[in-house]
Amino acid sequence: MNILLNFWILILALCPMQNPDTLDYWFDQEVKLDVIVSSDLDGFRQQIEKTKRRLQEGETNTHRTYNALINQREAHWQEKSAFYANKARQLAQSIKSLDQALTVLQKIQERNAPPKPDPANVPEEVWKSVLAGTPDLPHGAPGYGPGFERACPAFEEQDLQNLMGGMDGLEGTQLPDSFGGSSGLKMPAAGVISAGTWAYPGGGLHLGMDLALSMYTPVYAPADGIILYAAAPVGDGGGYLGNWCGWPFGGGNTIAMIGQSNDRLYGITFCHLSSRIQVRSGQQVHQGDLIAYSGNTGNSTGPHTHIELFDLKVSLADAIHAFQQGADFSFGTGWDTPATCSWIACRVRPELYFGR
Repeated sequence: MNILLNFWILILALCPMQNPDTLDYWFDQEVKLDVIVSSDLDGFRQQIEKTKRRLQEGETNTHRTYNALINQREAHWQEKSAFYANKARQLAQSIKSLDQALTVLQKIQERNAPPKPDPANVPEEVWKSVLAGTPDLPHGAPGYGPGFERACPAFEEQDLQNLMGGMDGLEGTQLPDSFGGSSGLKMPAAGVISAGTWAYPGGGLHLGMDLALSMYTPVYAPADGIILYAAAPVGDGGGYLGNWCGWPFGGGNTIAMIGQSNDRLYGITFCHLSSRIQVRSGQQVHQGDLIAYSGNTGNSTGPHTHIELFDLKVSLADAIHAFQQGADFSFGTGWDTPATCSWIACRVRPELYFGR
């Protein structure tokens, strides 16, 4: 890590900034981005995020102690409560400074981001990595999670046979009786919808539903089903616009599954997860099972989980076979048009299907 980068991180982390946008002139006129941006920038951002989480935990504990002193009013409670109140203010200021540092680091990364890859023209080596389940997927988030030891992509034929007891039971449109099926799709996590399906609040195509979630919020299976793909090739944070790590490009840590609700089959995908994925491809899950924890990975501006939903038009066997050919998270519907259909599925709005 070069001395210049160390200097900048120290300045960003320790000097309060009222408006990080005022650094635009410095970046444009005096500082060369190719010098500031290095292979260690993601690592620095991860360190700052970890420090911020520790400070937030300390702030929570400090407020808890302060409130206990106020309520109990033991000996010298006024002096003790004043100490903890001051400590809480100091922690809050430190957290604010780290937030400002993270904002500037994210701006630097976005300025240096490469063009978006074309999902219709995927390099052969990437396809091989995706389908073979090797850890050579595009990456860019800080650190590496459990990766492919716990989350192996590309649903395998042996998994299929082990789960179903052979292929005979797969010709219908429903999951085997052992799954039971779900009565309605459940919202996968307790969060607020920050961006709806088909368009962002400020305009622009958005093909899924964004749930704003704190880091490491539990994400649950919305229905009984089978995991098709689960991969954590990157760390837990470090998302920014133009970060094309993970699969599909920009998804970060991702999961794809087929679920059954009210005798219908659905394809369900999750993006921008943390590396704490709790399932593997080929695994059977039931509605409410913990499948992952939320994160901020890939093409993401903050902690959230992006969810897309597909109403399947084919049998379970056909849907799995199609996914095995290319790990297509769009189930054939593409990435440039809302509410489209393919021979496999139709894109639908999760907001209209998920219940609380």
